[in-house]
Amino acid sequence: MNIGKAFDLAKLPVLAIIGLGLLSSLISVIPVLNILICLVGIPLLVIDVILYAYIGYLIAKGGLEIIDSAVMGALTALISGIIGMIISLVASMLGMGLNVATGGDVTGSAISFGVGIIASIIGIIIGMVIGAVIAVIGHVIAGAMKK
Repeated sequence: MNIGKAFDLAKLPVLAIIGLGLLSSLISVIPVLNILICLVGIPLLVIDVILYAYIGYLIAKGGLEIIDSAVMGALTALISGIIGMIISLVASMLGMGLNVATGGDVTGSAISFGVGIIASIIGIIIGMVIGAVIAVIGHVIAGAMKK
């Protein structure tokens, strides 16, 4: 496994996936603009799937093994998921602070914060598996195109 070379080969799609994840997380936090994510969610999903497959394709064209594609897809999903989780948790903490400042009940906010952490971790793990599988599919497609 050569993660450094794999990242060099697939730098553009990796950074694009992380950038799109960051952008969608930031937009979804803003109350007025979060409807935008509802409208462009499916096209963003299609773009992400294409980019994950392109990661595997580029790594295969670079002559690396299929495991490198899987690891790079999983690492990309991990980094993108962690960034999204941090943004969501910060927004949740700010909402909890606003609730306390206005004299509201904190119990619901505290429970949703804990559930949000658990759900984010589960989502990151699922995203890593999906990212790895799609990158492997891209690797297999590149191998089939060689023949």
